Amino acid sequence: MNFRLSDSEERLRAEVCEFLAAELGTTHASDPQPMPPGYMPARDFELKLGAKGWLALSWPTGYGGGGRPVREQFIVEEEVALHGGPASDAIARVIVAPILMAKGNEEQKRRYLPALARGEITFCLGYTEPESGSDLASLQTRAVADGDDYVISGRKVFTSGASESDYCWLAARTGADTTKHAGISVLIVPMQSEGIEVRPLLNLLDEGWFNEVAFDNV
Repeated sequence: MNFRLSDSEERLRAEVCEFLAAELGTTHASDPQPMPPGYMPARDFELKLGAKGWLALSWPTGYGGGGRPVREQFIVEEEVALHGGPASDAIARVIVAPILMAKGNEEQKRRYLPALARGEITFCLGYTEPESGSDLASLQTRAVADGDDYVISGRKVFTSGASESDYCWLAARTGADTTKHAGISVLIVPMQSEGIEVRPLLNLLDEGWFNEVAFDNV
């Protein structure tokens, strides 16, 4: 089996390396490099990658992607890591986008996917709760149907980037309590909605990247 890059893949890698060296002031290394002073914010960096078409190289062209092999996306991601680039919004592109492409309706796909491909919107992940951790079967946050809407109440914790995200990819109970794992749905919740409160959970570096998020009749 041949694991060497093709000529076109080598050209893509060279283009990405040149771009990253100019934008970040770093060069290719065998290990990720430390962040230099005056480092570019992650969101600004995402917008630059989106403008190059590199956030969604393997997505369908009809939804803002490049329609190219997923191997080329891996090349971009590897070079970003090796050049010490800011962490990308993996929640949006690794969790949200694939699920929308597989299960979303056409309106949802056209509303969210092109904007995600351009790096224009961001998501946080609303799964973990104070009493459930990663055990989604025990989550308590509820979304109660009210006409065409759902009214959400509950709490999430360790929600990375909640204070800077546009939307929350939220797991909540919408069904009857039959079994612990049943009746759970995922909703897209705008983070500017009335009734949402984001409280930072400071770590040892005094950084507020992790958060508790309270939903009060949202």
